[in-house]
Amino acid sequence: MFSKYIPYTKIYIFALLLLVIGLSTGKFLMSVSSLTLAGAWVLEGNYLAKWQRIKELSYAPLILVVGFLVHVIWLFNTRDYDYAFHDIVRKLPLLSFPIVIGSIPAFSKRMYELIVAVFVAGLLVSTLLSFGAYLEFFSIKEDITDVRNISFFISHIRLSLLICLAIVLLFYYFFKKGKVFQMVTVSVSFWFCYFLYILSGTGLIVLILIFTYSVICIVIAQSSIRVKLLSGSAGFGFLVFVILYVMNSYNDYSQIKDNVVFQSLETHTPAGERYMHDTTSLVTENGYYLWLYVCPTEVEKTWNSKSDYHFDSIDKKAQPISGTIYRYITSKGLRKDKQGVLELTSEEVSEIESGLTSCIKLSSIKQRLYQIFFEFKNKESGFSSNGHSVTQRLNFSSAGILIVKDNFWLGVGTGDVPDAFEDKYIELNSRLAPENRKRGHNQFLTLFIAFGFVGLLIWIISFTYPIFKVFKDRYIYGAFLIISLLSFLGDDTLETQAGVTFFAFFNSFFLFHSLHKAGR
Repeated sequence: MFSKYIPYTKIYIFALLLLVIGLSTGKFLMSVSSLTLAGAWVLEGNYLAKWQRIKELSYAPLILVVGFLVHVIWLFNTRDYDYAFHDIVRKLPLLSFPIVIGSIPAFSKRMYELIVAVFVAGLLVSTLLSFGAYLEFFSIKEDITDVRNISFFISHIRLSLLICLAIVLLFYYFFKKGKVFQMVTVSVSFWFCYFLYILSGTGLIVLILIFTYSVICIVIAQSSIRVKLLSGSAGFGFLVFVILYVMNSYNDYSQIKDNVVFQSLETHTPAGERYMHDTTSLVTENGYYLWLYVCPTEVEKTWNSKSDYHFDSIDKKAQPISGTIYRYITSKGLRKDKQGVLELTSEEVSEIESGLTSCIKLSSIKQRLYQIFFEFKNKESGFSSNGHSVTQRLNFSSAGILIVKDNFWLGVGTGDVPDAFEDKYIELNSRLAPENRKRGHNQFLTLFIAFGFVGLLIWIISFTYPIFKVFKDRYIYGAFLIISLLSFLGDDTLETQAGVTFFAFFNSFFLFHSLHKAGR
């Protein structure tokens, strides 16, 4: 339309550069870049030429769009059209990125690598700023008490996935560039790995699996038997190390230091108040039984005299501070009574207010493992999963599976997933607090609930079909799909702007570049 006068190709590149920076820095740049990209595409016109480019890609962009069309088609089965409309708007990247990127002129090698480089550079800046705030080099609005909150631009899970993808890209280009570039690549990769170590959790699991995938790719690609054996042995050895580390951590956590005789427990505090003892619970903190020697009245009164955070309030991690107090005092091997609270130093009181549940200083990885072990022990003892990120998800999944059973073939419709969960929680008389009654935190489960078996099958075909079309840069695209798959299994990735933009953009970007290189 105005292509003679406006440099649309440059606008596309500019918008994509803004986008890859925005992926690690927040919604604003993502929104501006997406709107710029779509607007330029519409204004440029030349739709016949664009359709021809889609045909040259074996209609792959249309295959990717099927996932979005499922959301539109399943409006026939929904009741809440307001939520459905907002959901479809949120899913627009599933439509726009395949169509736009699949129909504009193919990126040159130089432009492709520039976009990759800017993505990695933007991510590097984001992690450095987050780490600087964590070290209190400068202040931010949010008080960082949980190490996972050092990601203050986007969620720590989303940031972890971006870092894993960046490490994949750096690893790929390490073998294709000169020594200076290789030194930079190694340095940045080590920094990203260290940052993931600090964040722990999802990112490390993904990184381990990506490492395994990379080793497999090396073994397959190498002709040398020696290299195959060395690579395979290194990969196997690393996996064994991870398994042994987790097992050793569990053994350390499970070690009992509390030499108590359950039949001879004291019944009263030194001040004469009555102790509460739950001898059926095996929940421990640092090897000491959590629910022995508990005197809530003394703890509440004494704590309120030492802290401005009332016993009935929440700590800085939004956890009931009473539970944090009990766990912290237990970790010191003290009784949960007046004397136990009095023995807390001012620094320890501050740590409890910040949400720390143990006096033991652990690495971020082991701290996260211990928290998971605690949550499962707590659940086994019959306590509520409220506030426990891992065991809460078991409740989410259980409710979701029951919804699927009731709506197996066609689901509940595009806009009715939240209502379906709420109805099921009420039906089950769930012990979860209203604010903790959330969706499945599993994208495949969410799709199954919304669209039933039929819609999920269509969506999975759209998701997996491109795998069989990739011939060039198969390593990068395969790694991206592994990252996406793991993200889908642990989170409702496509239900957030950051998640759906990440998936829709890179799925189109990597796939179409590979097809162009292969001459398809």
